[in-house]
Amino acid sequence: MARRMELALAPLELSAQQFTTLALLAGHETLATTQLADLLGTERTTVTRNLNLLVKRGLIERAQEDDRRVNAMRLTRKGHAVYQQALPLWEDAQVSAMRRVKDVDASQLLTSLKKL
Repeated sequence: MARRMELALAPLELSAQQFTTLALLAGHETLATTQLADLLGTERTTVTRNLNLLVKRGLIERAQEDDRRVNAMRLTRKGHAVYQQALPLWEDAQVSAMRRVKDVDASQLLTSLKKL
């Protein structure tokens, strides 16, 4: 599944984790690096590396916070545009992956996911 997501997002030069980061930021005005790491379930150093790549591409920017110790990020206009381009690619990859799962397996999977 992860491989499918990577292939689907390749035309936009996004990894699956970078897409997820853009999606999280699209749903919030700003998020701190530590919040992103928690939401992504990954190490802060890994998140920081991905954030730096996204900053370099102009997709996100550092946001000024009252507490200067907080490293908050937000989407740029370009980031919003790339996210909007990536979303249908991600959704199509999800649908394609689900089609490959047998109907019974898909039903069980969805039931299990709802329990989370």
